[in-house]
Amino acid sequence: LSRSGIHLENREIFFTKNGKKLGVAFQNVKATLYPTIGLHSQNERVEVNFGAKPFQFDIEGMIAEEREQRQFAVLQSRIPASACHNIVCAYLMHYGYADTLKAFDEECFNEQAKTNEETSLFGLEDRKKVRDMIFEGNVEGVRQLLIGKSGGDEKTKDAVF
Repeated sequence: LSRSGIHLENREIFFTKNGKKLGVAFQNVKATLYPTIGLHSQNERVEVNFGAKPFQFDIEGMIAEEREQRQFAVLQSRIPASACHNIVCAYLMHYGYADTLKAFDEECFNEQAKTNEETSLFGLEDRKKVRDMIFEGNVEGVRQLLIGKSGGDEKTKDAVF
């Protein structure tokens, strides 16, 4: 028995015979597809199964195999030791969690704070102030801080929060 299948994630159409995958027939399938059957002669007969009955081909097995392959590929990839540390530091700095960042890594905090203050008008301490003022409901204080950091730019003065 010959069957066909579509792998939507990979955008591939494949064929099976007697429950065994024969391989990929079409790749990079992007079009909207409609199931179609063509018959040649009188008295030909076709049976279709859109999932009402169990499939001969082990779809769940194919999914599990692909999952294992992806997990293996992830486990084989090499990530620099400092990458996770840097991601956490960047997150904490971005959201102004100065105390947590300091506790997380005192040395990293000092280096990152210096770098941030040198390259940005809006440093870690300012982000912490904004976060605290927002939690307190002090929107006007946030507005004034932003105006001060922008050098009193007229566009910022008219900002509505």
